[in-house]
Amino acid sequence: MVKNIPIFNFKNVYNFPFTKLMKKELGTVLAADICFSGTLIDLSKITEINNIREVILNKVPIESRALNLRVFELGFSLIKKPSN
Repeated sequence: MVKNIPIFNFKNVYNFPFTKLMKKELGTVLAADICFSGTLIDLSKITEINNIREVILNKVPIESRALNLRVFELGFSLIKKPSN
């Protein structure tokens, strides 16, 4: 885990505490990659979130689906959306 996070003043550099968030929410960092994926999908807009939800529901083993979906959506929610 990065202890001293550098400050960047670039438009397209983001700082998200995936490891810290997973440790706090789940007590483990093993799901940080799924959380990162949710954020990456939202930032890049390479596909719709529902497509990834469908993949998780169809490809992830049944005993891991709920956790993976929760963590993915947590990553997706990290991007601040403009309020209407």
